[in-house]
Amino acid sequence: MFIIPAHQFSNNNESSCSLVKPCDSVEINTLPPNDNELRSGEAIASTESFDSVKSIIAQAHLCSIRIYKTGADPLINKIRYIVLAITAAEVYVFDMKALGQAVINLLADLLADETVIKILHDAKADLSFCMQALGRMPVINIFDVMIASQLVNAGLFEIIGEKEDGAIKERQVEHSFQEIACCHLGQSPESSNFVVDWHSDLSEIGLARMAKETALLLPLYKIFAKLLHENDLNDAAELEFKCIPAVTEIEINGIAFDANRARQEVAVLKAQTGEIMSAIQNEIRSHHLASARWTGKKRFNPNSDYDVKAYLVLQGYELKHLDSDTLLELNSTGCLMAGLIVSYRNGYRQLSLINEWLDAQHAFDDRVHGSLRQLNNKNTGRFSSYKPNLQQIPVKLRKLFVAPAGNSLISADYSAIELRIMAKVSQDQKMIQTFQSGIDPHAMTAAALSGKPIGDIGKHSIERQAAKAINFGLIYGCGAKRLVASAKEMFDVDMTLRQAENAKSKFFKLYQGVYKYHRARCDPLKLKIKYAFHSISQGFQAMVLTGTRSLSGRLRIWPDYNEKSCATFTALANTPIQGTGADIIKEAMAGVYEQLLKRKWNKVKFILTVHDELILEAPQDLSAHVLEMLTEEMTKAGQKYLAPLPVSVEGKISQDLTGDQSDT
Repeated sequence: MFIIPAHQFSNNNESSCSLVKPCDSVEINTLPPNDNELRSGEAIASTESFDSVKSIIAQAHLCSIRIYKTGADPLINKIRYIVLAITAAEVYVFDMKALGQAVINLLADLLADETVIKILHDAKADLSFCMQALGRMPVINIFDVMIASQLVNAGLFEIIGEKEDGAIKERQVEHSFQEIACCHLGQSPESSNFVVDWHSDLSEIGLARMAKETALLLPLYKIFAKLLHENDLNDAAELEFKCIPAVTEIEINGIAFDANRARQEVAVLKAQTGEIMSAIQNEIRSHHLASARWTGKKRFNPNSDYDVKAYLVLQGYELKHLDSDTLLELNSTGCLMAGLIVSYRNGYRQLSLINEWLDAQHAFDDRVHGSLRQLNNKNTGRFSSYKPNLQQIPVKLRKLFVAPAGNSLISADYSAIELRIMAKVSQDQKMIQTFQSGIDPHAMTAAALSGKPIGDIGKHSIERQAAKAINFGLIYGCGAKRLVASAKEMFDVDMTLRQAENAKSKFFKLYQGVYKYHRARCDPLKLKIKYAFHSISQGFQAMVLTGTRSLSGRLRIWPDYNEKSCATFTALANTPIQGTGADIIKEAMAGVYEQLLKRKWNKVKFILTVHDELILEAPQDLSAHVLEMLTEEMTKAGQKYLAPLPVSVEGKISQDLTGDQSDT
């Protein structure tokens, strides 16, 4: 839809590079005759002029857009300039101070025009200002250069040396406007965080700078359109682009937060962590140790890996890693301190999260507004959340996020979606038959492992709970030791190492397709992909590297080092599963956003996405209808990628994020 057809690109590097020849200067155009007569460098200050430019864009079917604001926060800042570029010599700057709200309405019309490709960098940042002014709006046929760059980079990192333990040092690629323009065009824009003042007009130099930056998006579009095509990423790109409006709305809306209850929880957690700290100090004293003897500090810090490792060494434990799984495994052998460290860190983390949420309550509406990264550096496709983190809310703290009076929270999540994806990608016949027959996959595994008839496996039985730990742990390639720790931490299931090894053996006998899928990912040499890339110095090039794809075609690539691939077995096995999970939830988000527009449910808010769960806020009298729509769209998205496997979605209406059923 938004991709330049392949026949428009030559295979000849020289002619291809001519598409991306950088411009040394960009001139701000005057309008056509009989319109506003402007000298070069002036801003346009009439809505009639915007209409005239829209007519020119309609003929070109393509333009780049950059929006310059008084600050980064759309809740308290304003748009000052809107810049549109059609060619390097046709760039138009519109002054919002002179034009007012009317020009945002005209910009919204352009964003909704399906005949015009709109090129932006970090479209979410610009759309957020438009949505804050106008509310939910159709956004069609956009091309985000930042997201295109992330997709094309495919998680590839630069190796800059080795650590003391022999592990490689990585440097991730940046996707800021400056970095992209420098890498691909040899240009160096001054700043992508160009903030303008509402009261002072920019000089002719400042206006020319904005015009040049906007025009640079045009050759970048051609480069990334070609790279998306050559790396078979068109479908993944279209999915990411159509998901952007939903992501933008989630950030704009935020979520209501019970600050009073949060402060009460802080007091409880402070008391609990204080008690755990006392127990830690008692454990240290029981071994006749003083923290200063090995840390050089007056007080032992349970959050410090250095302090913890030093203590454990004195007790005869040599550990390479100090993650929760490793410490819980050590605790199961009788090391009390390891369990205390995990408990303290969990409490401390919850305290930090609550304080972060309290600080993040926005003065504009008292709601918590998180930021979503649509793609992470590894390019699995999963969202990550920051400022504050709303992706990893502990179960016991979900009660702090609430529906305002008169509203409800409508949430829905996928049932056993990782297992369904594994069944699809591995073509494991036993797993496929289980889902197609409507059998509970955890009960199936529990029956096979315990030797009991499947009808004797209760929904809340210890066998089924253990099977959940085994199913989710083993499809992601964890070993027996890690399975013991994760079963305890995530499912409160006690399991010996021998039991874990036995369960693993029986699991792969039952699900032989999963076993073959894992075996095929043990050798990176058998998973090579031709990877196309570009830089200003090299032009368009290609190399063969280890890579995997999700069901949307989303790509992840690993570099070679010392004649070996840097890809690990777990990454090769897990990335297609995680990536397809991301494909499904993003497809669902785009569908839900489209339905909210179509039904004109302006009082319904899209407020959160957490892994395989979507959450909306709606008036109570509309909640049942919203839940029906949400489950339908999520089911449709899952079926798009997993058919003929059935997809199950479970929805709830509640008053807080715990999901406890609402009485309304």
